[in-house]
Amino acid sequence: METTIASVAFAEAQREVELAVRELYDAWTVRDPERMRQSFTTTDGLAVWGTDAWEKIYGRNEADRDFAGWIATCPPWTSIEPVHRAIGGNAQIVWVADDLEGRWASPTMQGVARLRFTTIWERSEGRWLVVHAHLAEPR
Repeated sequence: METTIASVAFAEAQREVELAVRELYDAWTVRDPERMRQSFTTTDGLAVWGTDAWEKIYGRNEADRDFAGWIATCPPWTSIEPVHRAIGGNAQIVWVADDLEGRWASPTMQGVARLRFTTIWERSEGRWLVVHAHLAEPR
């Protein structure tokens, strides 16, 4: 495979985005909405869709208003880990499609959630931010 400036730039973008994804999952694991929100763009172009019909956020105003309440409905995660990842894009925009295993535990129960999480990341303000996210729970 020929190495080009574009392929080197994408490889660097991919490394940076994978670190940003890890930070997002770590913040999600502890259900810290403010820390999670830092991974998302502050523009009106933001679109986030969850597993339920009511779980949708469009733009920064809805994100600022609804994000914390949405994250509060998550189970008490103990870990969120990708079991399969596909990643692509270029040096300006990167998409990540993860099959996730989310482990959770409460004082009386524990379990594993299998999820699919697709994110689109764009470089903005000197860092990679989510501009679109879609969480699905395969049945």
